[in-house]
Amino acid sequence: MLDLQTTTELLDQIIPEGTVIDSRAALSQKRHFESLLNVSAAIGSVFDLRELLDKIMAYAIKVTGAERGFLLLYTTQVSISQIDSRVLELKVSQGLEKELQGIAFSYDEYKISLQLVKEVEGKQEAKIVNTDGSLQMVTPSSASAELAGGQADGSKGNKTVEELKNYQVKQALAVPLKTQDKLLGMLYLDNRLAGGTFGKDELELMKAFSVQASVSIENTRLVGNMMEQERLKQEMELGREIQMNLLPKVSPQVEGLKLIGLMIPAKEIGGDYYDYIVDKGTEAQSLATETGTKEVREKDPKHVSTYQITN
Repeated sequence: MLDLQTTTELLDQIIPEGTVIDSRAALSQKRHFESLLNVSAAIGSVFDLRELLDKIMAYAIKVTGAERGFLLLYTTQVSISQIDSRVLELKVSQGLEKELQGIAFSYDEYKISLQLVKEVEGKQEAKIVNTDGSLQMVTPSSASAELAGGQADGSKGNKTVEELKNYQVKQALAVPLKTQDKLLGMLYLDNRLAGGTFGKDELELMKAFSVQASVSIENTRLVGNMMEQERLKQEMELGREIQMNLLPKVSPQVEGLKLIGLMIPAKEIGGDYYDYIVDKGTEAQSLATETGTKEVREKDPKHVSTYQITN
């Protein structure tokens, strides 16, 4: 969770000590970080994954001014070193064109730069790409924005820029969602009508927000797993209770014999069962048991052993 100290450190990264800045810019940054603190507290208390992802997406769109936003998560959770074996799946989108709603997700159909996603995925670093002839690329590690030279040639040969131009996108921002050892997914934002909306301040802000968002996603999943385990435990306990109630409560009285039946599952519930069958006409007793593995019983539904006990 972000606190005052963390916020101060983030502000120092954006506004080094001794830097003179415009009062409006300072006010804007102050509002951004106040908003970041508030939303971090808000999402930290949400444990429904869908609701959480919706809140993350809504905040990202609001503070960056993006026209479209996409939140993608990996289908399986493995370490960062194994990202090649995973597939990103779209979970939440905002600002999607009406004609695309209801269409199965693909990078080409949704006009999302796969090249940018791969770059951010590979370097584990947030990135902004511009295609309008101003700033070409901005990353948190760069001391200053890398200029495109002001000419159209500045973007030639850059696959990401060319891809975004083909999609008529002016500007795109991608931020990895990750914990210390897991890459959870990607937050992808873009603008098609105007460039220059995303700058270094927005990049730093989203980088800080992605940390809290990633922690909240991981916590929500852990809570969900715990709830699922608890649900399964309750179902198993109920199954055990039902199974034990199906067993005979007492053994029949047979002169000259002492009958005792007992079945204790190795775990919560087992596949064995026994019962007594009393044949009053012949005064014979039978002990019927169903044993064996599930596979054996599926092959032979009549896998029942009957022992006749004659007085």
